Amino acid sequence: MTSDESTKTDSAERTRPQPAAPDQEAGRPAAKKSPSDNRAAGAVRWREKVSIAMELAGIGVLSAGFWLIRPWAGLIVLGAGLIVVGFASSPRFDRHVGPR
Repeated sequence: MTSDESTKTDSAERTRPQPAAPDQEAGRPAAKKSPSDNRAAGAVRWREKVSIAMELAGIGVLSAGFWLIRPWAGLIVLGAGLIVVGFASSPRFDRHVGPR
């Protein structure tokens, strides 16, 4: 890319309108968070951590059981389980329920 093209690209990026935040679009001031919101968010994070630990423990138990039958089967179950957890924890599958 030449310097002439880069200046065209830079000026085109600057002229695009930037999206406004949802509160700004409605003309309302941003809502302040209360201490109860922080506690609720902490409880959700705690539940997520326990849930992930239980899922990994379950995958480990399944893998160990299959390992006793055949070691290659245990490795296949472990790999498949970790792939499923990876997909489940992907941000594209997060659902935002309720107000943000």
